[in-house]
Amino acid sequence: MSWWSKALGLNGLYRGAVVPLLLAVACPNSGIVPAFAADKVIEVDPQHRSDPVMITKVTLGDSEVQCGLIASPFQLQPVVPIQAGDDWLQNVTIYLFNRTNKKVVYVQIVLGFPETGDGIQRPMRVHHITLGQLPPSVAVTGSGQPIRRDPTRKAMSFAPGQTLLIDVGVYFDQIRASVEPKMAFTAITKCIIRRSAFYFDDGMRWDGEYSVPDPERPGKWKYMDQRYFPGDEHNNWPPRPHK
Repeated sequence: MSWWSKALGLNGLYRGAVVPLLLAVACPNSGIVPAFAADKVIEVDPQHRSDPVMITKVTLGDSEVQCGLIASPFQLQPVVPIQAGDDWLQNVTIYLFNRTNKKVVYVQIVLGFPETGDGIQRPMRVHHITLGQLPPSVAVTGSGQPIRRDPTRKAMSFAPGQTLLIDVGVYFDQIRASVEPKMAFTAITKCIIRRSAFYFDDGMRWDGEYSVPDPERPGKWKYMDQRYFPGDEHNNWPPRPHK
């Protein structure tokens, strides 16, 4: 099962809701049309009301990208192609919003490039963007061995109600290196953004489901009830827009 197919099974606007698929519409003027511009597509993996951190906006330069975000309690944005040059990802910014009542100390998102593979029969090239550090209480492998701290990453405190901006251009060289063994990066026209994992300061984790470390088995996890949400999931729903 591909990672975006798995996300479709886990997520939706409401539990048990049927959400109509909105097809892409004609490309508007993005305000950024450099030489050698061509249609590019950014798509955000489906998001659910029970998710702790949500993508609330994606921009290309000064223009907001229509990329399948939640537009209202019952509707998604369309996914609209944009005109951009080969350096388009260098100008992308992702906005994350913490909807919970807990501090997030570790963030991981994944950029997937479906033109490099389908993720099922042919591996897809992806790039992980990771911020922050794992809480010491959960910085162990599944076998209970300590995970070495990455000294290049600073500790972070992503507070409740706060917005975190990720400048994709900062990671552009690493992203290109992740793709180019498979195909020229200049040929890439589509990027899918997936939220992979968030860790809270008390050691709780979200990776599509909420879980807490098992105190009797280091490196193992106990999953929370599917109805669990750290705070009030009706607050900031839909996620508030950014000006």
